[in-house]
Amino acid sequence: MARRIDHVEAAKDECDKHGATFSFSRGKKNIVGIIGFNGKTRKLFMSITPSDWRVFEKIRKNVRDYIKEMRA
Repeated sequence: MARRIDHVEAAKDECDKHGATFSFSRGKKNIVGIIGFNGKTRKLFMSITPSDWRVFEKIRKNVRDYIKEMRA
């Protein structure tokens, strides 16, 4: 059974809301999310085990900022 990673799901939900694509790969020390929008891509590095309760809002803000950057 695959374990759900909530902060990665938050990034995916935010991408879906803005019409961007999202994929991720898990390494030994971090998770790398790839955000695609308008033919451009950005990498979003996330911790495997976030220790801060504010991580969801921070990730959502980073995704919004990256999408805003790719619109220009």
